Amino acid sequence: MLLVLLYHAGLPFAPGGYVGVDIFFVISGYLITSGLLARIREHGRLDLVDFYGRRVRRILPAALVALTGTVLLTLAILPRSRWDAIATEATGSVLFVVNWILGQGSTDYLRQDEAASPLQHYWSIAVEEQFYLLWPLVLILVLVIAGWRHARQDRPDGGRSRHRAASSLAVLQRQWIVGAAVVLFIGSLVHSLHLTAVNPGMAYFATTTRVHELGMGVLLALFATRLANLPRRWTLSLGWAGLAAMIGAGVSFSGATSFPGVAALVPTLGAAAVIVSGLNAQERVGVGSLLSLRPVTVVGDLSYSLYLWHWPLIVMATFLFGGLPWYIGLMTAALAFLPAWASYRWVEKPFQRWTVVRPPGKAIQVGLAASLAVIVGTASLDIATSRTGPHGWQPPTYAEALDQAAAEQSERGVEDQAGEPDQPVPSGQAAEGDHGTEGSGVGPALLGGELLQADPEAALGRTPLEALLPGADTVDLDLPEAYAQDCVQSDRETDPRACTYGPDDAEFRVALTGDSHAAQWQAAVNRLAAENGWQVRTYLKSSCPLTGGQVLLEGDVFSECEQWNAGVMEELRAGDYDLVLTSSFTYESPEDQRSVPEGHAAAWNALAESGIPVGVIIDPPIPGYNIPECIETRPDTYVQECGFAENEAEPSGSEQQREALERAASAVPLDVVGGICPDGTCPAVIGTVVVWRDKNHLTSTYAESMAPWLGQVLEGQGLVPALR
Repeated sequence: MLLVLLYHAGLPFAPGGYVGVDIFFVISGYLITSGLLARIREHGRLDLVDFYGRRVRRILPAALVALTGTVLLTLAILPRSRWDAIATEATGSVLFVVNWILGQGSTDYLRQDEAASPLQHYWSIAVEEQFYLLWPLVLILVLVIAGWRHARQDRPDGGRSRHRAASSLAVLQRQWIVGAAVVLFIGSLVHSLHLTAVNPGMAYFATTTRVHELGMGVLLALFATRLANLPRRWTLSLGWAGLAAMIGAGVSFSGATSFPGVAALVPTLGAAAVIVSGLNAQERVGVGSLLSLRPVTVVGDLSYSLYLWHWPLIVMATFLFGGLPWYIGLMTAALAFLPAWASYRWVEKPFQRWTVVRPPGKAIQVGLAASLAVIVGTASLDIATSRTGPHGWQPPTYAEALDQAAAEQSERGVEDQAGEPDQPVPSGQAAEGDHGTEGSGVGPALLGGELLQADPEAALGRTPLEALLPGADTVDLDLPEAYAQDCVQSDRETDPRACTYGPDDAEFRVALTGDSHAAQWQAAVNRLAAENGWQVRTYLKSSCPLTGGQVLLEGDVFSECEQWNAGVMEELRAGDYDLVLTSSFTYESPEDQRSVPEGHAAAWNALAESGIPVGVIIDPPIPGYNIPECIETRPDTYVQECGFAENEAEPSGSEQQREALERAASAVPLDVVGGICPDGTCPAVIGTVVVWRDKNHLTSTYAESMAPWLGQVLEGQGLVPALR
């Protein structure tokens, strides 16, 4: 528990403290299975009602109280845009399936920049309870099979005693239980090694990749008697070596460690070694002398409630302080001992002693009723705050947004007859086709970058929170349509998939290719295409720029990107394109950072040699923090507090792009940063439109409003025919 606490607090010397969960799995598997085996030896069978009743008394009360408290803290502190996801996770936590929800989210590129959920730590409880839902059933099945096999083998011979028959049955049962445990252990370990290599996000949260850690505890319980008879000098050394392995993993592992996979064996084998040492009762000279100290045992008593409460408080502190310096994290972790002690004192212990739930069946009934009540609450919150999700919700079309802006400007124009309007708007007569309001005295409605071109003062004025486009709590869902159409490929796909927009007989054909920072310009490119009769085809892949070199993904060579790019280059050369547009974020290389621009330039030069012009949309400055959340929590001061200076922005892809352009003279830079960061400042909102949907991507609405800027640069560089 201490490793997890120090890791979550952000202490720099415990970057691998997450292994504390794996250590816990081994201990849990050992303790729970030891209890199950004792009941089998005593009664010859398992009582499922008794087992599940004990689990309910142990797990549910504190978990439900902490979950309810976390939801209340969420409603009081966190922005509304996070509520629906947390409500979904709360329901999943009560049902002990939240690990699968989190695993799915970890593989969704659109959710990778989301702030950590205050219920994320419930994943390990879900894994544990899923295992203990099935493991007793496996044991019962094994006992039935062993009994059936024993009955077939044990023919009456007149000389066999009842004692010997019972003994042989026990041996057979043990053999079958060991066999089942070994199969689970090996199967899960192999699966963990495979999934960690191909899908590390899902591997981290999946139950199937963690069963071998619980299974290691199971095997310890099965061989506890024999292990207790090992020479004391061996187990003494094992204990200290095991402790060193656990601490070493906590200190040396980091977020870059491929985990769980083979790395998980270090802390889990360390935990197993400490347990084996404890079987020899060497409290005075062994590692038990350290682990039996009073401060350590106190933390052990509070560990469950401390685990439940520390993480929500850390998430809240991170939001409130705009980050989590280690000293704030340490103070927050220390503060968590207060609700943990209260939970232990007034929830955990009283519920286990409460006579009403002493009968296992009654405990299950009460637990189910309490869980149902919480599920009704969390599901209701989920429904009330649901925004449908990134792939199902579509923002208003640009025309609809213009109509909405025109209506609001009309209202302001009427209000202006009695007093000064909230926000200046460009005046003038609405031309035919413009979204103006007849007789209102208000000019054509303009948004975002278009309004910035027409009237910078109006564009940079403050827009009331309720008038923002998109709405402050749905900005993160304002995505290019390529996402809804499954036209942005996942990081594991290798075969290019193109999506086509516009007429097949178009005289001018454009390809838009690259990563999500290329995809964010789709709305602008598609708008120009629609206005000018072009055809656009997209080749888009998460975390994969158009490059002739190699880039890294999560510290490893992104071989799928390399294969995908090879296929894209073939299609671009064969596709009779008049222009290739690309953009990209910043990347790391397996060699040195110079090789990233070299790879970009190699791809661009190869296209130029095939006679295809390449336009590189310079990646705009990025805030590095969540702009929508900043706006939502600072409705009156977001203009002053949520923008940033261009020269203080986080690194974007522009530096690597400009270096690559020096190596690819035929590629043309397309710099529209002036429409995003006018006069060296980057406002959070321009022309009533929120500029960024997260920490580094433009909203689709704002990107579409940048179409005139992009069109002028394209035309000025001679890359496209005269615009209409």
